[in-house]
Amino acid sequence: MIELRQSTAGQEVPLGHFVDSTDGDTEETGLTISASDIKIWHWGSTSLALKNSGGATHMADGAYYCVLDATDTATLGPMVIFVHVSGALAVRLECCVIPANVWDSRYSTDKLQVDAVEISGDSTAADNLESAAGNYSATRGLAGTALPAAAAGAAGGLPISDAGGLDMDALADTAWIGGTVTDGDPAAGEFDGDAGLSATDDIYNGMLLVFKDGTLAGQNRRITDYTGATKTFTFSGAAGTSDAPFLSAPANSDTFILIGRM
Repeated sequence: MIELRQSTAGQEVPLGHFVDSTDGDTEETGLTISASDIKIWHWGSTSLALKNSGGATHMADGAYYCVLDATDTATLGPMVIFVHVSGALAVRLECCVIPANVWDSRYSTDKLQVDAVEISGDSTAADNLESAAGNYSATRGLAGTALPAAAAGAAGGLPISDAGGLDMDALADTAWIGGTVTDGDPAAGEFDGDAGLSATDDIYNGMLLVFKDGTLAGQNRRITDYTGATKTFTFSGAAGTSDAPFLSAPANSDTFILIGRM
């Protein structure tokens, strides 16, 4: 079966072999096959349609080809081409017309569209999902969502700005403590904070460090170790986990917020 691109001109298909109607073996290489000799059954039809234009041309050894146009391939689904000309046995070719984007994903460089039109048999859920995705900021969070403000001394919720994403200014007022990178050579998995931070080892372990500004603004990681004497934060989890190192090193003087319980 040959798959054809819907409503597309210029698609060549082979027909044959055409052999002599008397002995059923001799190749017929000189047949004249016109458009009226080529009849097409389309999916769902109760009759045959004549090929829209042009006949068939001999290639070699009794095999011919014809060129289908956009009218011939307009109907989706199974399609059968019948040819019976004087002097030769009848020939048929089974095809299937598929949507253009599906054909392109199989035989060309396009990608198959996978948009969610329905979820659980209804389009409402898919529409809601699309709306939510449109309001999401890849670096900040979900816009228009009112979460409870974090109370001092408790993890609480994260404030969301009207413009979308994490409201870093509001978060600075409600989170446990703010700090500044104070390190001449900070790394993605380890850097020093400012002198105002605690001198107690491990006091911030397990808390969430969220950057307020700089290239890492809005990004967060869970602290795996803290050294009080040097104010050093360490992030040493496995890649892809919440306590893995940041994707890149912060800059000296970038500010951050610590969220969680000590």
